[in-house]
Amino acid sequence: MLAKKIIKSQYLWLIIIVFFGLVFRFRNFLMLPIDAHAMRQTDTECVAYFLAKGEASMLYPKSCLIRPVDNFEGYFFLEFPAYEAVIALNYRIFGYDILVVRLVNLVLYVLAGVSLWWLVKEWFENKLMALLALFTFSLAPGSIFFLGHAVHPDLFAVFSWLLGIAILLKKKNIFWIILAGLLLGLSVATRPFILIGWPLVIAVLFKKKYKWFEMFCIFGLMLGIYGWWRWWIWKLGVNVVWENWVLSGGEGLFNLGLLKNLIWKNMVGEVMGKAISLMAVIGLVLSLVKKDFKMWPFWGWLAMVPIYWGLVFEGNLTHQYYADVYIVPVVVLAAYGLVHLVKKNVYITVFIIILIIINGWRTSQYYFNDYDKQNIDIANEIEKMVPENKKIIYLYRANSVPLSLAHRQGWIVGEWPTDVGSHAWSVVQMKPLGVDLVVLPKVGYPGLVGEDLRVVLQNLEIVVEGKYIKVYRFK
Repeated sequence: MLAKKIIKSQYLWLIIIVFFGLVFRFRNFLMLPIDAHAMRQTDTECVAYFLAKGEASMLYPKSCLIRPVDNFEGYFFLEFPAYEAVIALNYRIFGYDILVVRLVNLVLYVLAGVSLWWLVKEWFENKLMALLALFTFSLAPGSIFFLGHAVHPDLFAVFSWLLGIAILLKKKNIFWIILAGLLLGLSVATRPFILIGWPLVIAVLFKKKYKWFEMFCIFGLMLGIYGWWRWWIWKLGVNVVWENWVLSGGEGLFNLGLLKNLIWKNMVGEVMGKAISLMAVIGLVLSLVKKDFKMWPFWGWLAMVPIYWGLVFEGNLTHQYYADVYIVPVVVLAAYGLVHLVKKNVYITVFIIILIIINGWRTSQYYFNDYDKQNIDIANEIEKMVPENKKIIYLYRANSVPLSLAHRQGWIVGEWPTDVGSHAWSVVQMKPLGVDLVVLPKVGYPGLVGEDLRVVLQNLEIVVEGKYIKVYRFK
């Protein structure tokens, strides 16, 4: 009876669920991107900023953090800058403000969520399951932060992937085929690992009986943009080895300690939440027992996750912002489990739904609480004391956030040759590269200490001093 009432008012429930998802993403809404994974967030925002200012282009994107050390222009080829271009366009229209980025993210979350709802409704011909998939997608802790709040391209990749597949499921004329192919292509170019969702694309193409020529067009666009992008990077001869600086190889996948941390703490605890994970396991078991072959694309998608981890990079195991590789199939499995649970016991289902809401809010707080406001204070002084056209060395280890918040290009202290080494010689030898200024923070932990710091300061002269930083230039 409850399920029938929900189905009859599905559009009202659609609005309610999306509203809940928006509310959960309003935390830190006007705060600069200094919460979880702040370096990646501020890198991304800098790319958008330089695009909007006309100081970079889609073919030559730039960021504030310069890597490796000889990449003097600060080119940033970590992904095709489609997401950054969307933000840059809105910057030009509405001005440079974090509010603009947050609103862009909320729109992309809504479009991604509604695309998932439509896709599940059409694929399974089940309106209740579609609403529950949207519900779990909206309230999974990792989704709350990374897919709708964080300044991060994964959101664009998930949005364009889901919308592209939804279009393929609904439309078949050449215009919609090209649009879907472009969306899928932009998704892959933004985040290549989204390709592990290929089983669903294949299933949709065969279900809708696409012709071989149409499939060729779709796959050509889906893979072609990323292929062209890699060719372009190769043609430029740009050193992009640093892009995998956190990634060390799939051999660690079979480390039991790492797997326990990955599955229980990261996947279940931080990204999906325990309530959604429980329902996903139930959904997986039920769908296998029932031999519900409508679920096979999502079984395949999920099965590709460990294959992807094993073949590509270990680093993906410990960084939550790669979590979108499994959020979508897991929430669909959870919705499948909830649909069958509501038929058995409405009260338990309502209890689980309440748990999902509480779990989503409380667990995602882990991401929103992970910030240091002192980064903003330092950034404000850098912005005031360092001219915008000057390149600097920020003598702080493994933290480029103040540099990027101030929209100044430069280097940080880290592992040579990705970053400036934590030795005097490494800093001094940067002088011939045209470094304009050296910024030493007066708070926190500088990248150089003791004798190394003393030697470097002997080669510098003070320009200006503030409450949080000292600005030097080479003698």
